[in-house]
Order: sequence, then C-alpha cells, then structure tokens
Amino acid sequence: MRGFFKYYIRAGEVWTEVRHNSGQIYYWNEQTGETTALGEPKPRPEGRRVMRPLPVGAAAPSLLGLVGVGAGIGLVFGIIGKIF
Repeated sequence: MRGFFKYYIRAGEVWTEVRHNSGQIYYWNEQTGETTALGEPKPRPEGRRVMRPLPVGAAAPSLLGLVGVGAGIGLVFGIIGKIF
C-alpha cells in the first residue's frame, strides 16, 4: 500500500468536453492535461475532488501514535487492576 489518500479541492479550472471513440463523453482540463473517467460528470465550478496518495511516512506516525496510546492505556489499566 502506498499510504493513505487525501482529497484536495481545486476550483476555477476549465474543463472541455471530449467524445471518446466509444461515443462516451469525458472531460479534459486544458490547464493540467488531466482527464476524467469515461462517463464521469463534468467537474463543477467550485472544483473537483481529487484523490492523491500521501507518502508512506505520512501515515506511519499516526499509526505508531495509535499503537503507543493503546499500549499506554493497557499499561494504566494493568497497574490500576493490581492496586485495587
């Protein structure tokens, strides 16, 4: 797995309608060269949600943090259980 994904909203882009050989329509962004999937609706003026992968290192600290919190909680409950 390459990491988790984050959505970015990009507004103000110009999309041109293009007809594929199959007859389906897709949209092409002249500014970025990006295209939508066949049959995907035209991106709205307020922007398109684009899913981009985060680097692997960006996901690791949060996962390690959760493991650390879990271990800490387990340790605290273990100590409290021995006291009472």
